[in-house]
Amino acid sequence: VSERHIFIVEGQTDVMAFQAAGIRNVVASCGTAFGKSHVEIIERLASTSTRKGEQFKFFFCFDGDAAGIAAAVKVFNNIPEIQLNSYVIGLKTPESGDEILDPCDLRLTYGDEALKKALTTPVSMVEFVLKQELQKWDVLTPEGRSGFVTACRPTLSLIKDPLAHDGYLRKISF
Repeated sequence: VSERHIFIVEGQTDVMAFQAAGIRNVVASCGTAFGKSHVEIIERLASTSTRKGEQFKFFFCFDGDAAGIAAAVKVFNNIPEIQLNSYVIGLKTPESGDEILDPCDLRLTYGDEALKKALTTPVSMVEFVLKQELQKWDVLTPEGRSGFVTACRPTLSLIKDPLAHDGYLRKISF
């Protein structure tokens, strides 16, 4: 990950876990509220380290519970200007199985290196939102596939980049 990024976590203890593991560029949304004004402040502060052609990236490390997942989807729906340069990181380890841990618990239970390693598997925000929708449908049936594609239309309509839009449209097509 380059210097032109920020990790957004839910709380102050998660920020402390990142800092203790030697990971910088992290802020807490203090819950799951993250809006356009936060993006503007972060981008303004980040503009001092701008490199030509390099996009600023947002990495969301919210908890894996329903509130954390809903918060990530809400960010996607409410802040279209960061959709294609934002990512979700589900903090898992081989030992935790499918359970997504919050950063503080992951570090306390499995150590600094486990936290650092978990950060190396980001998923694009768009793909994350589409995967959340996919879980609601039985796509093995024609009706389920149709329902899934129909349900994805509002998400896809938010993607303004025509190439990215086409790529994600192809990705969800069966």
